[in-house]
Parts: sequence; structure tokens; C-alpha cells
Amino acid sequence: MSTHKAIALEEPSVPLTVITLPTPTLSATQILVRTSLVSMTPLSAHQIDHNLLTAPFPFIPGGNLVGTVVARGSDSIRPELHIGAKVFSYSFGPREGKACQELVVVEQSRAAVIPMGVTDLEAVAVPDSFVSAWHSLNVDLGIPLAGSSDPTTAVPQPPANAHKPVLIWGGATSVGRFALQILHRHGFTDITTTASLRHFDELLALGASRVFDYADPNVSSKIGMPQLVLDCIGDEARTLPFYSTVVAHHATVAVLLPVRMRDGSISVTVPTEFASGVTVRPVHAQRYEKYPGAEDLQPSIMPRWLKEGWIKACRTRWLRATGAAGVEEALHEFRAGTVKNEKLVMKMVLGGACAENAPAR
Repeated sequence: MSTHKAIALEEPSVPLTVITLPTPTLSATQILVRTSLVSMTPLSAHQIDHNLLTAPFPFIPGGNLVGTVVARGSDSIRPELHIGAKVFSYSFGPREGKACQELVVVEQSRAAVIPMGVTDLEAVAVPDSFVSAWHSLNVDLGIPLAGSSDPTTAVPQPPANAHKPVLIWGGATSVGRFALQILHRHGFTDITTTASLRHFDELLALGASRVFDYADPNVSSKIGMPQLVLDCIGDEARTLPFYSTVVAHHATVAVLLPVRMRDGSISVTVPTEFASGVTVRPVHAQRYEKYPGAEDLQPSIMPRWLKEGWIKACRTRWLRATGAAGVEEALHEFRAGTVKNEKLVMKMVLGGACAENAPAR
């Protein structure tokens, strides 16, 4: 049986290590990808720190990946995913689909060929945040987005609710950036967002109508009465109180999970009370495949928007370490709150990595 190496948490509250796993047999609709780059997501830190959906062990951290197709199942519905194709993906779910390993089993519906003119570093900074933004807007806020990958559909028809005032709390986050760009291209013209002062000009260029400093104690009085709200941070103390009392009657609010609580724990529900008539929806981005049109999101829509320049990839920052130590470095940065408007990227090099290279938590 063939094997490969993976970065794993073998039990709660221990350092990450590199282990050897059997390489699974592919189903008809899967491809096997040899990973070259991984960008880490804050979700991995939440999962490891709070033992959230980590069982059964060993737990492999996830994220975005770039790699090369080395094998494929018997179903050839997507011939572009041939052996040797360079792909990018937000892959999740069972252990074999997690990004932090040499070989990753990826469903064909979660893989996209990297477009000409797009670098690997740009590609690895897109999938999870683009999927989360699109799903939040389309499903949770009920905005009908132009999902067609037809190359003749260059400019989407503005949806019926394009006139409604929208608030993107956390516009400089990776999800917030993509949400702004998606809304702007769909004809929304009343988009308010919050960010630190240094991001104002950039967010206005991406499509925001106005930007307010989230640290301003009077920010609640400045954001108006939004009818559609996307909270890209989800924090019981730092985000929810500032808009929950000013949203419009019958507003719809989508909050990315998990929500950070005042006591440092996390919640998969939204704890704040809103006025009667306000619809509050916790965003479960990894459930996006349950909804109509999801089969085109990663394979077709995402690469086309990137190729055409309708979205700009997030900034990237190389992690100093690789292997288990690289993932530990990323987790430390997420915990310290030092990851700002960027994706942490590392090369998937596991040959010399070992548990001793990873600092204890």
C-alpha cells in the first residue's frame, strides 16, 4: 500500500507532528493532488484550541492548497483535471481531504485549474475566502448572484435588492474584501464597511461607498440603518454590539462562524439579541455544496473571476518554517492577532520536519 506524509494533531493539547498515512483509493469523482503550497485559515486555530470537530484523531489542519494532479478517478466529466494539471482548491471534510499533507484527495467539484497569468501564490490566497463571501451573500443574505460561467456574461444584471444599504463589518478581512468586490460588480452602490484607517483607500477602490473606523466609539451612529449585514469577524464584544441595535427593521444579518465570546471561548450560534423582525443567520461556509449552483462555484466561477481581474487575490506572507513547525507558526500568529489583511502561506515540504521543531502550546 502506498503512503504519504501529513501534518497532524495526534491527540488534544500536544504539538503537531508529521505522520505517515496510507494513501486512499480514489472514488470515481475524485482526484489526487500532490500539494505544493498551503495557505492556513483561522478555522484550524479555532479547531485545535477548542477541540472543535477534531475527532477522530489524528486531526489534519485544513486550508487552501495549490498542487498538481497525480491521479484521478474513473469519472472523466472534467477532462481539464488531467494528470499534470496545476489546480487550486478549498478542500475540507474527512481527513483525506485536508490540505496539510503531501497527497490530498479532492472532489472534482472542489478543484479549479489555475488560469493562465495567475501565479500559484495568488491562487492559494483565494478559495476559502471567495467561497465564504459568495455563499454568505448568495445564500445567507439572499442576494441572487450571477453564477453563470458563460464567457459572454461579462457584466451581471443587478439583482432586485441591489438598491438596499449593505454593511460589511470587517471589509479588510479576506472574506470582506471579496464580498465588496462581488457586490460592486453586481451593481450595489450603497455599501458601507468598517476597517482600520490604513485600509480606507483600498476598500473604497474595491467598491465600498464609505468606510468607517471600527475603533471609533461613535461608529454605530455613522453606519446608518443597513438592511443587509455581513459580519466577517463575528465577535460577541467587538462586532455584534456595534450594529445589532441600528439595523433596519426586517434586516437580514449573516455572521461568519465561529463567534468569539467575551470569555475567550467560541460559539457556533449567534449570541446577541436583535430586534423583532430581524433575521439572523450564522454562516456555515463549508455547507455551501448543499445549495443550487454550488457545483460551479470552485470549478468555474472562482477561476473566471480571478482570470478576468474581477477579484484581486489577498495579500500573502510566507511563513518562515515548513512542516509541523510552519503550521504551529501560523497558529501562533492567529492566536496573537497579528494576521492582518493577508494569507499565511507555506511550502508543503515534509521531508525534514519533525515534532521537535514545533513549539509546545
